[in-house]
Amino acid sequence: MNVVSLESNSNITTNVKKESAGTLTSDEFLNVLITQLKNQNPLEPMNDVEYITQVVQFSMLDGINSLNQEFYESKALDYIGKNVMGTVNVNENETQMVSGQVRSVSYVNNKVLLNMDGASIYLENVMDVSE
Repeated sequence: MNVVSLESNSNITTNVKKESAGTLTSDEFLNVLITQLKNQNPLEPMNDVEYITQVVQFSMLDGINSLNQEFYESKALDYIGKNVMGTVNVNENETQMVSGQVRSVSYVNNKVLLNMDGASIYLENVMDVSE
């Protein structure tokens, strides 16, 4: 039987708290749930209600994250025809300011890219938007 010390579990919990200050990603939540199931007392297993509650919480977290991402990406469509200013990475240590009217929006490397005449910037790098 595998025995995991309480100290190692508290270190995992402490590290998660330090990194995210109260928020867990869906992967972190799933890891905590799996760890909890692996280390439960076989004589007193987690009851069904607790397990189902945690699975529902996981599903809600995943749904909220998905909705947030969709909202963020749809915001980019509002920028078409508007002038934006933002930064682009020229190389590893240097950024450059660019500006122009957004002509189209694309999705590259799991990020939203605003395409202008002669330049493109990621939505997350936009600093200013004007008519």
